[in-house]
Amino acid sequence: MEKINSAIGIVNVETKIEDKFISIMLKKDKELIGLINFKFSREHGDKVAWIYVIEVKEKFQSKKFGDILINLFEDYCKKERIKRVEGKFYPTNMNARPFYLKHGYEIYKEDYETYILKVLDYIKENNSYKAEKKEDEIEA
Repeated sequence: MEKINSAIGIVNVETKIEDKFISIMLKKDKELIGLINFKFSREHGDKVAWIYVIEVKEKFQSKKFGDILINLFEDYCKKERIKRVEGKFYPTNMNARPFYLKHGYEIYKEDYETYILKVLDYIKENNSYKAEKKEDEIEA
């Protein structure tokens, strides 16, 4: 079990796979702090991760646990060679939009639900992952 340092001390990171869904959970002692729930699918030949839930208990909010969860999730996706992440949230969730935008997600559809997207461009190099440079970022 992985452990990480946080605003409230050491917390445990647990990953659980059940019925094609993957959950990454943060726990302090045995109390659940928050979780992210997602699954993988294939679209047009690419492996895609779909976020279903990211939630932090109210008493643990504003302590960066959402940031920790989304970073753990993206690291997991990189190891699985995921190229794209998608998800959705309800417009009534006032914290979701700034959270996802802060983490580099784009809003691509707004309706009854708001849909988000992030493209992960990573290459494997010596058993680690590094972001690929975009063509316009490559120095001449």
